[in-house]
Amino acid sequence: MGTPLLPLPGRDYYQVGCFLVPAGYAFRYSTLVSTYEQALPEARSHLYLIDEDGKLSKVRRADFNYLSKGSLAQTWRSST
Repeated sequence: MGTPLLPLPGRDYYQVGCFLVPAGYAFRYSTLVSTYEQALPEARSHLYLIDEDGKLSKVRRADFNYLSKGSLAQTWRSST
């Protein structure tokens, strides 16, 4: 039932405000996310990726696309 997901190798992340957080992790004080968004200079144009080691990386929002079979094929073609 439902829409099947495309099998993608890699880690899973979910979005909390302007942050991408590894699946299974959560902010201790999630009520401060909106305060962080206001304090970060590029929160509207970028997402901040937090990895398992706690390192913060900035990723442009424009670099993301909705997942579809076509977008996945395009990603594979551009990476090879």
